[in-house]
Amino acid sequence: MRDYSKVSGQFWTGKTGKSLRGDMQAQLVAMYLMTSPHANMIGVFNCPIIYIAHETGSPIEGAIKGLKTLCEGGFCSYDEETETVWVHEMARYQIDDQLQAKDRRQVGVQKLYENMPEGRIKTGFFEKYKDAFLLKNSKPLTSPLQAPTKPEAGTEAETEVKTLPSPVGESPSKKPIIKKPEDVSEPLWVDFLTVRKAKKAPLTEGALAGIRREAGKANISFEDALRISVERNWQTFRSDWYDPQKSQQVVTSMFRGVL
Repeated sequence: MRDYSKVSGQFWTGKTGKSLRGDMQAQLVAMYLMTSPHANMIGVFNCPIIYIAHETGSPIEGAIKGLKTLCEGGFCSYDEETETVWVHEMARYQIDDQLQAKDRRQVGVQKLYENMPEGRIKTGFFEKYKDAFLLKNSKPLTSPLQAPTKPEAGTEAETEVKTLPSPVGESPSKKPIIKKPEDVSEPLWVDFLTVRKAKKAPLTEGALAGIRREAGKANISFEDALRISVERNWQTFRSDWYDPQKSQQVVTSMFRGVL
């Protein structure tokens, strides 16, 4: 699989690079986006903020702040609903200024464009590169691009977690915010959220309460329960999973009368 990480030294001396001088968080996020393992050749890819935080070692608040600065400076755009980022000039640097119809890369760009989620980023990409990459229209929208929403003051450890679709009549834009428990370290919290997201398991206050309850049954701390869950790639923690002897008793009871 090809890596898309061609970064010019002009990044540091160009207009964008100069504007970011002194803002190490924004510089870190910018470099991450250009060299991200999730990127593709057109610079439009799924990139949840928690990925940025986890893979750069930044707190969630820092990742959001850096990304917002980049969006406001015109380096990229971010769609919170689809968690899609667009690094505006990445396609030009990774591909070329102009493609011919017979160029095989044109077909690849068209496919990537067609697979973009409908919305502001798809519209913006089409308008910017339609002539250079000979793109065919695919119902572009006209909504303006915008930067990610800045979290409210005092929410450094708060993380937006996707939930199931809202019932009819409720606004789909309302998302619950789950606070990081005070007895859990920031790196461990980020790792735990990453496991939950990978397993497509929405996080709720009830789920956390259940883990805390199971941790008590296993006579370990809540933080240790989360750490074990991360190490074993569990989306939750169960005392009977942690205790091999009890786990075996559960399995035995399940099959009693079957054999």
